[in-house]
Amino acid sequence: MLFTTPEQFIVLAAVLLGGWLLGYVSAPSPKKWKRRVREQSESFTAYHEQAQDQLRASHSRAANLTADLEALRADHAEAERTIVGLRSAAAAATPPAAAPVIAVPLPVTPPPAAPLPSPEPVIAAAVPEEPSAAIDHTDTPPVAAPPSTVTEAPAAIAVEPSPVHQPELEAEPTEIATAAPDPAPTDRFVPSPRDSLTRIRGIDDALQARLSDLGIVRFEDLEKLSAQDEMALEQRLSLPVGYVAREQWRPQAALLRAGQNADHAAHFAATEPAPL
Repeated sequence: MLFTTPEQFIVLAAVLLGGWLLGYVSAPSPKKWKRRVREQSESFTAYHEQAQDQLRASHSRAANLTADLEALRADHAEAERTIVGLRSAAAAATPPAAAPVIAVPLPVTPPPAAPLPSPEPVIAAAVPEEPSAAIDHTDTPPVAAPPSTVTEAPAAIAVEPSPVHQPELEAEPTEIATAAPDPAPTDRFVPSPRDSLTRIRGIDDALQARLSDLGIVRFEDLEKLSAQDEMALEQRLSLPVGYVAREQWRPQAALLRAGQNADHAAHFAATEPAPL
């Protein structure tokens, strides 16, 4: 047996007592655990409040960005309306520019003034002939022939002015008639009011119809587009961003408007349009 003597039991009891005292001393107190729990709770509360602050700041930032987006959309819509208004005003103002073409045949008016001097000397030459004939007839018969001279003189007067005035009246309308058709052969509007926009690479019949609805019907309209106009046009036509610039609509329109069809065919006809 391990423990047979009283001394061994005493030593065993002393060892057990010492172990118990050592465990009691080394064991943590309840205050320490409570303090640790309180610290953990405070740290969790602080973290929760920080997360809530960050979440509120994110929501506020999202609301500000949404408001900015709405403002930008409103500005964009206003810019599109302004562009459409300016384009319609420009389209309405362009036809009067062709009015000077009508004024070109106006110099034809001076020719009618040329035949005016011709009748004057004819009338002046006819007037002296009448009194000379009247004087000759009155001088020859002294007594018996006065009534015959009176009858002959008005007959001569009636015959002479009629051929003098009739050719003048006939000549004037002939000149006017020949001058009137001069402005007719000049075509007032040689170029058609609408150009075939499908000649431009990247524009098909559907795009041409939609461009016509927006008031773009000529090469000049495309040539005058700015970068902002291109962006607005791409959005109105639901085209990819940068499609107009990639297809070079403005350079193509400039070449076709200037009549440089060979240069346009050499630079643009050989390549395929970019996919929509």
